[in-house]
Amino acid sequence: MKIEPFIKKIKDLINEKGEINQEPPNGVEAIVVREEHFSGKYSATIGIGLVNSSVSTTRYFDVRGKVYNDTLNKFSDSNLRIEPKVVATTKGLEYVCAVFKPGLIRAVDEAVWHNKFNNLNDLIDIIENLGKNDLKSLFESLK
Repeated sequence: MKIEPFIKKIKDLINEKGEINQEPPNGVEAIVVREEHFSGKYSATIGIGLVNSSVSTTRYFDVRGKVYNDTLNKFSDSNLRIEPKVVATTKGLEYVCAVFKPGLIRAVDEAVWHNKFNNLNDLIDIIENLGKNDLKSLFESLK
């Protein structure tokens, strides 16, 4: 399966729905798409979750949550480490990071609970529907 069209769609959506920030602050919800073009081969990894960035070091940041690896062709609980200076100096390696308002991780968790977070199409659906269901509506029935 060629994943390039899916990755392009995801990048377009995160540009539209999120705020691009290549060095996101600690504690924000984010989606990172890392692409590699080496020797005519293409590879992509997507991280969705909470950014863990140390103030004492600006060398890297981690996205902890769900990570899609095109080798396994599925999402798993993991973290994705991005080193901006390494990416900037490595030919064929690039990434884009989009920061989102709180609610992204909740949307992913709910999709997982309902077994609707298995592939890139599921991620596209989640991003497209972000913001359509206000979090308050989730708790209205509890009152």
